Amino acid sequence: MDTILEINNLNYQDFHNLNLSIKKGQFYFIVGANKSGKTTLFRIISSLIVTNNVVCCDNLYLNCDTRKTYIKKIGVVERVNKYSFNYKNVQEEMLYPLINLGYSTNNAYKRIKEILNIFNLSSILDKRIDNLNFKEKQLLLIMISLLHHPKVLLMDNVLDIFSVSERNSVIVSLKKMIKDNNLTIVNFASNLNNIIDSDQIIILTNFKIIKETTYNEIYNNDKLFYDNGLEIPFIFDLVNKLKMYNIVKNNYINMKDMVDDIWP
Repeated sequence: MDTILEINNLNYQDFHNLNLSIKKGQFYFIVGANKSGKTTLFRIISSLIVTNNVVCCDNLYLNCDTRKTYIKKIGVVERVNKYSFNYKNVQEEMLYPLINLGYSTNNAYKRIKEILNIFNLSSILDKRIDNLNFKEKQLLLIMISLLHHPKVLLMDNVLDIFSVSERNSVIVSLKKMIKDNNLTIVNFASNLNNIIDSDQIIILTNFKIIKETTYNEIYNNDKLFYDNGLEIPFIFDLVNKLKMYNIVKNNYINMKDMVDDIWP
């Protein structure tokens, strides 16, 4: 599997010789408690902090000279704030980045409709941004970040604002883009609520990567997560406790499957 994003010997603030390799077409979660270094690492990979030939995306090393080309290869999503939007209307907000990249008006609208359809949000195209609720605004930022066909999508703790059903819907749309476009997603998070949707989990503690693993590791070594300030999802904790009393033997990722096995 090809590497799409890598960090080689990062030395910045409290990071010392940090190395990271991200594979193409995967859904990564970088998790860590407060002050673990997540925000700084996100800002470095997203080029908000420019390092010199340490970060490489799609065979392009980031530096001051390559930054404009580098940012075309990534999509960046942060939490919604009052500075998130430049225009009053959804249509104008989505159109601007594509026109700025040289898309014709027709091709820009075609791409906008593709993204809106993937997320089942065609209804918001003609709305004013002020009339969107907070979650719709966050979804709009996610969709805008994907308009230009990035190789890598970086998300900074944005999935937690959604309810479980809303989050599942967003992840289904994102996974469709992983499958159809070979997109790679790196989601930075402070909790493990969504990790069952990940291919790889990277645990960051005190500006160090201490483990690269998968969610199945929780069943075998939940202490690893607790020791690093991470509370595991309720279903994982419950399954592990029930195993201790021989009530269940299998691993489960949702309550329904477990209950169906216990009380068929």
